[in-house]
Amino acid sequence: LVVAPEDADIVALQKRIATTKLAAATDGKVAELVQQSQAAQKAGKLYGEGRDNALAYARQAVELNPQSVAAKAQVNAITEQALTSARVALKAGKLDDAAQLLDASASYFASAQAWKQIESELVKARGLAQQQSRIDDLLELANAHAAAGRYSEPAGNNALETLARVAELDPSNSAAAALRREIGVASVKAAQAASRSQSAHGSLGSLGSFLPGRRGIKLQDFIVFNQELVALL
Repeated sequence: LVVAPEDADIVALQKRIATTKLAAATDGKVAELVQQSQAAQKAGKLYGEGRDNALAYARQAVELNPQSVAAKAQVNAITEQALTSARVALKAGKLDDAAQLLDASASYFASAQAWKQIESELVKARGLAQQQSRIDDLLELANAHAAAGRYSEPAGNNALETLARVAELDPSNSAAAALRREIGVASVKAAQAASRSQSAHGSLGSLGSFLPGRRGIKLQDFIVFNQELVALL
């Protein structure tokens, strides 16, 4: 069709009609792909190699129309479903299982925000688990020292210094606080017994480990500790 210059309005109208037809055709194809994706999802074909799975169909829809709300929602729904097992394993503290599941889905979902969030939470959980393992080892060692009467001696290898290392990792650890109190009570009782036999000096020396200024011990801790001892004795 040859259009004279004065018929520019007709040309513009033809372009709008063509654009509308193309948009309608695109929307129809996007809707078809979303439906195929949903059907594959229900059939258990969530993602994998090839183009006949839910994720592949949904991503084709997004490629046709990146602004399609339905297509993007379908991709997100598939992503969340695919990552559910990894998220559940992580919440249950099964970090190795969570890592394996996350790795298995990486080639399909690593660019998704949900995948990155789970990976970040997994890294944090592993760090906390390693720290807790270190704390447990130190508490076991501190208890062994206390059981053997190594409250504050020998230097560098005793219960109180080991507990100070626990405090560096977890200042509010209740097990460490309980053991410090037990050591304090034992030291006071030993000092009282030794005092009655005129040889209190060695046992009283252990109490010096609770004085302000020693690593991990604050003035307020010392005050509270003395109050607790008075109540116990």
